[in-house]
Amino acid sequence: MYYFQLVDWYVAALSTVVIGILECLAVGWIYGANRFCDDIALMIGSKPPFIFEILWIFVTPTLLSAVFIFTLLSYEPPTLKGYVYSKGLEGLGWCIALISFIPIPLYAAYLLFQAEGSFLERLKSTCTPSKDWKPSDPDLRDQYIMDTKHLPICNLRMPCSRV
Repeated sequence: MYYFQLVDWYVAALSTVVIGILECLAVGWIYGANRFCDDIALMIGSKPPFIFEILWIFVTPTLLSAVFIFTLLSYEPPTLKGYVYSKGLEGLGWCIALISFIPIPLYAAYLLFQAEGSFLERLKSTCTPSKDWKPSDPDLRDQYIMDTKHLPICNLRMPCSRV
């Protein structure tokens, strides 16, 4: 039970919130909430309500960021029924929390630095959806190609408009 509490204390409070923020940034700002809604419409036949775009772009990342900041500001070492975890176990908890989400920004940074060109060109190429992604159904694939032909390469306005 003590190990479960340790993992729960760090993973539930930190990792899930950070991963949620990163997902909202990826879908809402990089891939584009509108493009994501179009993909959903292609899959299920109708777009989600517009409020979802607002939630993915602004509300959810803001609320999750606030939760993350307040969690860090009010941090106290974990305890369970009077048992106080040692500093070593507390460090293990932080490692468990970091292991679950650190690979995401590390891999993004790796891809950014492996790309060629100026910083903005590298940012544009790493934020561009793969041209290889298409629906497996041939009819949907043709529709997807026609529907996405007019879309910008990536949704990051500043880098895409300058490069």
